[in-house]
Amino acid sequence: MKSSTPKSRKAIRRMSEKRFAQLGGKAFSTIVAKPRRQSVKRKPRSPEEYARIYGSKARVAFVKSLGCVYCTALSPFFGLATAGRSDNAHTVSGGKGRKADYTTIIPLCRNHHRMYDEHRGPLANQTVRDVMKSAAAEVERMWLAHSLGRA
Repeated sequence: MKSSTPKSRKAIRRMSEKRFAQLGGKAFSTIVAKPRRQSVKRKPRSPEEYARIYGSKARVAFVKSLGCVYCTALSPFFGLATAGRSDNAHTVSGGKGRKADYTTIIPLCRNHHRMYDEHRGPLANQTVRDVMKSAAAEVERMWLAHSLGRA
């Protein structure tokens, strides 16, 4: 017994065109095309806005050089340290559509940054989030010591 399932997308397309003709030109298709995703072009931040949100470019590089706060806290138990592959994560919202000041930034790896922003997994716990917010003050203290040459 032969299987009537098509082996390729071309075969599916041919079958649907054939079926389209059988139905007398009425819309029918076995393939549903997804609409193309539109890329959003954001305007670049003004230098004043960048300075308010991130501080200086040197500060951004310094925070990125630090390990993920969450991974570093768990690394003795699970070996998850990310060795300086972190993003600048704001721990406080600056309001709808705004980012808070640079003093609320901590280093988080991409995975934990996404989890923190989406309130998922272990970073959904309010106690953990409060600890992260207090870590921002420590990062700011470390930056000030570094920038004054007392690292």
